[in-house]
Amino acid sequence: MALADGTPTPLYHAASKLNREFVAIASQLQPLRSLGAYHVGDTPLGAEALPAGAPVTVEPPVPTAGLAVGLFGRRDRATHAVVVNLNYRESASVTLTAPARMGAFDCATGRWQPLRTGRTAALELGPGRGVLLRWRGTS
Repeated sequence: MALADGTPTPLYHAASKLNREFVAIASQLQPLRSLGAYHVGDTPLGAEALPAGAPVTVEPPVPTAGLAVGLFGRRDRATHAVVVNLNYRESASVTLTAPARMGAFDCATGRWQPLRTGRTAALELGPGRGVLLRWRGTS
């Protein structure tokens, strides 16, 4: 991530931004329990597809690289989802539907923003990018 003389490379700058986002999201998920990590689209060997009874749905069908969806909550009730575009070259446009009104976490401000669309979120995920969502009434 740096040249021999200590000069940062483009990878360093990208990683430092992503690390700040990772820490911000991790701070929100820390008090929660991981309920599962799933794939939408092509499911690699050994991975699990998002189950039919999951509290969230993703439409339309996702292209080959797909998405990763991590569900988090208290006890066995999902209240948060991390959705990540697994394609590192192309953006993904999908709609996620949850059981109640949603909010999206803004990593830059560390604040939750309510979604005006309620139970659905139109997600524009850049290559390799993700978002943290929670549904109404959760902390």
